[in-house]
Amino acid sequence: MAITNKELLLNIIKRINEKLSSNIELVQNDGKFTLAETPFPITFTARTSAKMFEYLAGMEDAIDARPQRVYFIKCEVNDHGWHTGYHHFARLEDAIKLMRNHVAWQIWHAREDHKKVFLKVFGDTVMGDVSRNPQKSQNIFLRIDYDTFEYRIWSEELHYSELPKDKCFNY
Repeated sequence: MAITNKELLLNIIKRINEKLSSNIELVQNDGKFTLAETPFPITFTARTSAKMFEYLAGMEDAIDARPQRVYFIKCEVNDHGWHTGYHHFARLEDAIKLMRNHVAWQIWHAREDHKKVFLKVFGDTVMGDVSRNPQKSQNIFLRIDYDTFEYRIWSEELHYSELPKDKCFNY
């Protein structure tokens, strides 16, 4: 016996529900398919089976392309603790680029003010990356007169669903 379009669509929705920890359901009315998410009565546009295959394939591709980690820059000034910047990135290269641009801007202004500048850039791994093969990054040490700055790239796992209460605090 052949597998029907509805069964194929249900398999795709099952995979999407597992990836998103959601409860999307497939509803068929008058030969067209719609999606509904329970417990909320949200319904989406009615589509033919071919259009629904295309829609769900795009949705699954978008889910698979989501970044798994987020990267951000932290700076320590005069050894008084780490300060997190406002920018978060899906790509490590973008975080490194912003960090280097910011340090270049600092050096430019320090030299304009006739201050002594010492710069040391060395290879490092991304802070917070505890995988077997941590990603390569950079660490920038900068001294302007008597002030020291240390810049590093940090990363955290990106969560797309609510964390359990035992892992959350102060929120």
